[in-house]
Amino acid sequence: MRKPRIRLCSTAFLKIFLSQPLRPVQPEAYGPLRAANRSRSRDALDKLIASHAVSLGVILVTNNEADFRGYAKLTIENWVSQV
Repeated sequence: MRKPRIRLCSTAFLKIFLSQPLRPVQPEAYGPLRAANRSRSRDALDKLIASHAVSLGVILVTNNEADFRGYAKLTIENWVSQV
């Protein structure tokens, strides 16, 4: 009984937000971010996600704040902790 309601609410919620497909990241966003965070080599996908958000000029919503702290020009929000 609960799952259909959750699915309906989730679908309605997601329709509100504009989702951007991952596209080739602008070198102007990725290069400086990568150079400033060389020691975080294991976080290659985090750098890609962060630079994608920076290149779009959007806020990155994540429950994994620790992995995205310290990236210049990246604004993050954790909606889970705000509930």
